[in-house]
Amino acid sequence: MCVNFFFDILLHSSLSVKALKSWEDALTFALSTSAEGALAFVTQLADRTKSLSGNWLKQCACENNDASCRLAAFNVIAAAIGKAAMMPDEEAKLTVWKVAWEKQTNRLLMNLRETKNAIPCVLEGVYEQYENYSGGAGSCLGVLVGYLSHLLDLCPTYWKNSGELLHLVRSCSVSCGKGVRDAMVASHVPARLACLVTREASPKILKVAYPGCCISNEGVELMRGGGVGGVGQHGQFGHQMVGAMGTGNNMNWGAGMDSNVGDPNLVLVEAIAGLLDVPGVKRADILVESGGSRAATLTAAAEAAFTVMFNSCITGGKPGMDVTAINACMNLCGIQAGDVHAFQIQSILHKYETVAGEGGEKFLSLKGFCDYHRDTSSNSETQVRADLTTFGFRLDLTRREGVEVTGTAEENGDVTLTVSKSKYEAIGEDVGAVEERGRVELGDLGEVALGNMGWYKQALNIDESLGAGILAAVVWKRDSRSLINDILQKLAANIAQWNSSDTVSLASGLFRTLAAIPDEMQLDRIQLICQSTETAVENKDLTVGLFAAARAYAMNASR
Repeated sequence: MCVNFFFDILLHSSLSVKALKSWEDALTFALSTSAEGALAFVTQLADRTKSLSGNWLKQCACENNDASCRLAAFNVIAAAIGKAAMMPDEEAKLTVWKVAWEKQTNRLLMNLRETKNAIPCVLEGVYEQYENYSGGAGSCLGVLVGYLSHLLDLCPTYWKNSGELLHLVRSCSVSCGKGVRDAMVASHVPARLACLVTREASPKILKVAYPGCCISNEGVELMRGGGVGGVGQHGQFGHQMVGAMGTGNNMNWGAGMDSNVGDPNLVLVEAIAGLLDVPGVKRADILVESGGSRAATLTAAAEAAFTVMFNSCITGGKPGMDVTAINACMNLCGIQAGDVHAFQIQSILHKYETVAGEGGEKFLSLKGFCDYHRDTSSNSETQVRADLTTFGFRLDLTRREGVEVTGTAEENGDVTLTVSKSKYEAIGEDVGAVEERGRVELGDLGEVALGNMGWYKQALNIDESLGAGILAAVVWKRDSRSLINDILQKLAANIAQWNSSDTVSLASGLFRTLAAIPDEMQLDRIQLICQSTETAVENKDLTVGLFAAARAYAMNASR
């Protein structure tokens, strides 16, 4: 009764944030501590996905315009799915459902290019029995996972409210266990998520497979105007939607979003990273609200991480960070020496707590260093996260193995900071340790979706460390020749613009990651990057390997 009241009445009422949070916490606690209660709820939730009215998942994703209510509802749902997935019988049924999806996918792929039929969100034909959970061997959890695919197909149409749905997908990928994660991968959730980023720029085969996720902004408007066939009850955009893909730009997820989960782009990429079991994806907070009029404070985990950073920058027994140490820290974190102005450092020493040296000079104290990063996090958390990555920290603020930063005092008084492993090498080894325990099998379409340069152009721009982690997981012990040659072809086509091209910067990040992944194919990748013998599409006299391309660039009169 409480669950029905929450979804049917409270979520559609004018409720204070405090009251809504109280209901969310109570239901989340109840469902995460009672396996039987969680199973009863997810069974009811699955039943409702088959109804035209009272479908709680669709109501929350597509019809509720209150972001706080959407988030509360999806947090409750995630808690129930996670608890039910821990039950041995339900875990076994979900595994059977996953295997059925793999078999159905193999059958569908044989004729996908000819039939032009989109990949469904449900099991069909002989496999349909594995979604019959009423007295059968089917999985209600599988039905819910499949329905998430349906809602992802609808995301472009209801994009303004999609942040919380992506949060639910991320929660399921990170917090609901391996069984749920594997089921989501088997039912094409990673590929659909990737297509939501690349949209109409997705490879042609993906536009056929997932037309709902690949539809352009123009296609969405065409649908709303009634110019194209609508969406079926189970959210399957038909093959007729391929013609509405358009040629517009990818969706700007941040513009006009009504979201309580931060940047939806980031949530989406985190969801993919979670599905690929990239370590440390469950983002730990850097700040915690103090309440009242007081400013936010650092969490204990963040303060511990910044303490490690601070101690790494101290040299020669100094009581804190002097001008040279602050300058060295900025340089290590990617700020070029010429871009660091003395007045910037002096303003930091003036604003934040310092301690005096023997000669009266100012040294930034640990408290001052932490306070500086507290304030910076309030305005630019992305930059602070990037700095933490340089020092070896994951998103969950745990530290990667073997990453150490050491400071050396030079004879001229300057300080040089050296990191034992580049962030690309550390991320590659981090992902490799997980992949050795069991590689995630993406399937043919998943590898296409996460194996093209267009996707990584978006992913690395959203979060470089996450994008690199996803790339490492996708490439680990897999044939990456197609991706590498695709990158090299793009470089060869832009030789005259290497000085100013974004393609060069993107290719540099991708090649650093590809070259640093420590599997048995590492040397082969490096050799292909440098010496690929594939000829350039626009110049048959040029091979696209970096050595040959660099020579061509050096000889280009227009550079």
